[in-house]
Amino acid sequence: MPKVGRKAKRRRAIREDQYLSPDIWVQVIASLPVKTLLKFRCVCRTWCSMIDTPDFVSKHLSLCKGNFDNTHLLVFERSSKWGDKGCILRRTDTFRKTHQYDFVTGQDGTHVEVEGHINGVLLMHMADPSETTGKLGNLVVLWNPSVRKSIKIPPPPILSKSTSKLKVEFCFGFDPFREDYKVLVITYHGPLSKVRVLIEVYTLSTGSWRAISNDLSFWCSKEQSFLEGAIYMTGRTLQASTPYHTHLVSFDVFCEVFNAIVLPNVENSAELLDRTVTLIDQSVGLFDFGSNCSIVCVLDKHGGTESWTKRYTIDKTSDSLFYVERKGLFYVEKIHLLLFEGVGEGLKSYDIQTKQLKLLAKTIAYDSMHFVDTYVESLALLKHSAQLCTVEAVCSKWDNHHPTLEEEKGSRDNVTVEVHDFNENLASG
Repeated sequence: MPKVGRKAKRRRAIREDQYLSPDIWVQVIASLPVKTLLKFRCVCRTWCSMIDTPDFVSKHLSLCKGNFDNTHLLVFERSSKWGDKGCILRRTDTFRKTHQYDFVTGQDGTHVEVEGHINGVLLMHMADPSETTGKLGNLVVLWNPSVRKSIKIPPPPILSKSTSKLKVEFCFGFDPFREDYKVLVITYHGPLSKVRVLIEVYTLSTGSWRAISNDLSFWCSKEQSFLEGAIYMTGRTLQASTPYHTHLVSFDVFCEVFNAIVLPNVENSAELLDRTVTLIDQSVGLFDFGSNCSIVCVLDKHGGTESWTKRYTIDKTSDSLFYVERKGLFYVEKIHLLLFEGVGEGLKSYDIQTKQLKLLAKTIAYDSMHFVDTYVESLALLKHSAQLCTVEAVCSKWDNHHPTLEEEKGSRDNVTVEVHDFNENLASG
């Protein structure tokens, strides 16, 4: 019996042309931020299954990379002189804090080194929590702070077999054909008169290390850049007498082979302070830092040939511009900013076109910012099941996070939208 005094609710019929096709739904949902997508996974099984697919993860990443507004700076910094280190997401233009991924170092002095990052995933090499020295051990972790997922990588067998290591370098790459992440460890074994290079590769899909044959004959730099399926580093020959790097060394992640090309000649070797590789407008770039001026070159590829083109010449406008730590130097595309951490002087930006130097943030200690780089959030590692772990050194504490003013404004601006079913598997409400 119908209730008296109340109008019966009528469900208004929706014309068939008002429904969106599944392809359009995917396009719309893939443009949303990661934090929203994690909530959408709880709406229904259909959306959860869709968001977890590799195709959706790739599409979301592609849309994020194509929108410069989604590019931020990821900074590992200390909040106070004796405070814990935090992982902060900041705007590239104003350096304003937009989010914080807190991680506990486990103990004071624990050292964490970011060896590389691709598609929102960081390769972190850190001290073993059981050690008290704070030195880097064999603990290697892949971490995506956006989705709060980490994967502990087993120690490379080569590190435990030999004690005559002269140098160890970790590299991080992504195989675009197999859509698989790979970690590369390069070890140099003495004596110096006859250096041997041994290399092992860890593949995320298999969860195991394996040795690969190589013809690498260079000391490779710690700084690296990844572009179009290859890892790029500067290097000098094992028997070289020159103090600076002379070659650009690349590692093809799919074929697992090394290649090398000669770097541009140094115009004045007596004034050269450092050489480092980075990415400039989706090309491999080289920074030559000199005592009087610095030169920026870009690697051009035309018809299978490779050549270097001088792009910028930076005059010595400030002493601090040329005394920088290479780990804190990179180029921000589209706004033509060269960002770097001056030794004990804070984070600064240098506009290559206008030649303006700007202080973005002061440092409270020499090592208060030990990692700064551009970062785009992604869904990578969201559904990966291989050795998922909760390592304290990379554990995000979103539950205890206090939102910033920008986040609070974003929450107020959210609009609740009634979403109609777009296929038969989605139950109507």
